[in-house]
Amino acid sequence: IMKCMSGRGLVRLLSGSMALVLASSACFGQTSTWSVAGPGSWSDAARWSAGVPGAGTLAVFDVVTTPSTNVVQVPLSQAGSPPAGIATWHGTIALRVDATTLWTLTQPLVGSSPSTGTEPNPLVYIGAVDGSTVQLNVPGLQVATLSDRPSSLAIDSGADIRVGTPAAPVEVVVGSHGCGFLGVGRVGLAGGFNAAAPALTIYGALRIGGTVPNSFPLGQVEVFTGSMSVTGAINVGAPDSTGTFCGGGGTIGVRQGAVLNAESIKMLPA
Repeated sequence: IMKCMSGRGLVRLLSGSMALVLASSACFGQTSTWSVAGPGSWSDAARWSAGVPGAGTLAVFDVVTTPSTNVVQVPLSQAGSPPAGIATWHGTIALRVDATTLWTLTQPLVGSSPSTGTEPNPLVYIGAVDGSTVQLNVPGLQVATLSDRPSSLAIDSGADIRVGTPAAPVEVVVGSHGCGFLGVGRVGLAGGFNAAAPALTIYGALRIGGTVPNSFPLGQVEVFTGSMSVTGAINVGAPDSTGTFCGGGGTIGVRQGAVLNAESIKMLPA
């Protein structure tokens, strides 16, 4: 076990390696909102405010009336029809893909609430059933970036999430305003326990702990199983633009058997 701490930054490497990612808010166009509590099928138009999301439409999960997990099945008939983006604003959503799927989204993957209040904090699991995989190519990833609400995103079994591209790298921030958690591992809520190990690739840099001065944001990234790769640097902690430590804290952990690849890991403030 190796521990390294500076200020409020904490790195824990138990075995293997790990990392994370985010992007700035996109200007969303047409949206269709899933706001009916309980499990159901992505292809059920009655569960969406503007019909089944397709090209050019942001799929929003905004379930504020139940603490239970809402398992949303993406059947084979919808696997080839990706929305413009996926955003979870409230409630716990397990997005389970039933067939081998490749979705390229034009808007960031959002696990972050845009509001404050007492509604359930957003928690989203993305995975695939046994024998299938889901690959999501997204231009950005947002976790606890839209308000001071805690937010979580879990890359579940069978999922392969790729953020940015080599030609268009991004910076992902986890816990920019509120407390943010990003996990990679075999949770089993969205994917099957025997599905392929999950993977997260960030083309660019990862900052854990935020960038907003005096906001005391907290960020946590955990790789339980599978792998996380960051082509740039991982910065743990949160200085402001002048280099002054702004009070945010960050934690990154890698469990035994998991893998982390990164250009470097830096504790902030230096």
